[in-house]
Amino acid sequence: MIYLLDINVLIALCDPAHPHALAARHFFQSTLSAEGWATCPLVENGFLQIFGDHRYPGGPGNPQSARLILDGLLASAGHQFWPDDLSLADRSVFPTLPPSPNLIDLYLLGLAIKHGARFATFDHSINATLLPGGPSAYFPIPSPNPMA
Repeated sequence: MIYLLDINVLIALCDPAHPHALAARHFFQSTLSAEGWATCPLVENGFLQIFGDHRYPGGPGNPQSARLILDGLLASAGHQFWPDDLSLADRSVFPTLPPSPNLIDLYLLGLAIKHGARFATFDHSINATLLPGGPSAYFPIPSPNPMA
C-alpha cells in the first residue's frame, strides 16, 4: 500500500536532529521503499516553507536550498506525485470539519483515502473517524515521542 507522507515526516527524513529522525528513516527503509510513497503540492510546499525557513534550526537556511534537498528525496524509489484535487468544501468526502488547526491533516487524510492509500504522520491526535474510511487510512508512525 502506498503512503502519503505528512510534512512532519518529510522534515524528519531530511533533518538528522529532528526528534523523529530515526523513526522516519526506519519507516522509510522498512516500509516506504517496498510499498511506495507519495507527496502532493501541499506537502511539498509546506516542507519548503518550514524546512527552508532561516529560523528552522536543522534546515539549510532558505527555500532554494531546501528544494535541492527535496529534489533528492523525491528521486528516491517508489515516489509518486499526486495533485491536490480535493476540496474541504466537498461534503461527500468531508462530512464534518474539525477546528481549523486540524483541517490540513484531515485534507491529507482525505487525499490518501481518494487514492486508496494511507496517510503517514507523526501526529497521533488526528480524529480519523471524521472521514468515511479514515480510521483504516490513518497511519500514525510509531515513535518514542509522538506528537500530540
